[in-house]
Amino acid sequence: MTIKNIRHMKTQTDSTFTAYIGLDWGDSKHAVALYPNSKTAKIETTTIDNTPEAMHTWLKCLAQRFSGKPIALGVETSRGPLINLFMPYPWLTVFPIHPATSARYRKAFTPSGAKDDQPDAIVMLELVRDHQDKLRPLAMQDSDTRKLAALVELRRDTIDRRTQVMLQLESLLKSYFPQALDLVGSKIHSDLALDFLTRWPDPIALKKAKPSTIRSFYYKNFVRSDDLVKERLEQISKLSFLTTDDSVLEPALNSLRLLLDQLRLFKKHITLIEQKMNIVRHICIAICLVRVKPCNPDFWWHSAPIVRYFQILHVFKNMQV
Repeated sequence: MTIKNIRHMKTQTDSTFTAYIGLDWGDSKHAVALYPNSKTAKIETTTIDNTPEAMHTWLKCLAQRFSGKPIALGVETSRGPLINLFMPYPWLTVFPIHPATSARYRKAFTPSGAKDDQPDAIVMLELVRDHQDKLRPLAMQDSDTRKLAALVELRRDTIDRRTQVMLQLESLLKSYFPQALDLVGSKIHSDLALDFLTRWPDPIALKKAKPSTIRSFYYKNFVRSDDLVKERLEQISKLSFLTTDDSVLEPALNSLRLLLDQLRLFKKHITLIEQKMNIVRHICIAICLVRVKPCNPDFWWHSAPIVRYFQILHVFKNMQV
């Protein structure tokens, strides 16, 4: 790791921090610009490999060099692996910088708008050092709240991926068995739909089934409306084949089995994620309420635990889809 000193900078800096850092992250390497908070300081630039080992080594060197005193770091992100890596270092205050902010700053002083890693790191440094009053430090949430937020995001992402599979399944059924979309109802990921399509994957198999068997199937899957069951049985009795061509049906049935297996797997894991979310949510709420002292006459003034309680509820509410 080589370091070079560049132009001396005269500026008014906040004495709260012993040093300022601008970091421009990359897939393989991070560009870094560092400015110690002293009258004779010069900007130091370097690059660091994007590996946990290299980053932790660099951070430990910073802690030793500045005796664990506060350091401000500007970076164009507020989440992800970099932020996770910074969390164990309490002396490091991260200032997330919006990409549009750095782009406007760069354009103001570089008319060409050219983007380069080292100058970008210096842009981050100058923003966090000279315009700190316009930036907001990243609030590091406690472990339980971060875990809950991560689970909410995981659930949302998993449901989005399940939706893509559902759309593929709908498109597949329209190509050879469009009547199935009416016969299984609107929730194509439901147990009823998955079991129906597993048992009768094509119209030929469904046409061979006895009405009593189909009626019994609907009742077992909690379709108790006699009118609805009668309507569906009548639809099946009048069902016509879109195609009986084996060159269409055999590949379609293979695709169907694949999609049904995926939907069952999504159902299993979404349930597990929701169970974990409920556990963590109740732990967070319990911790908040334990910290509150209702007997205190100034109860509502000591509202930090209550604020956190409603923040947790807000995070958890976002899981609803």
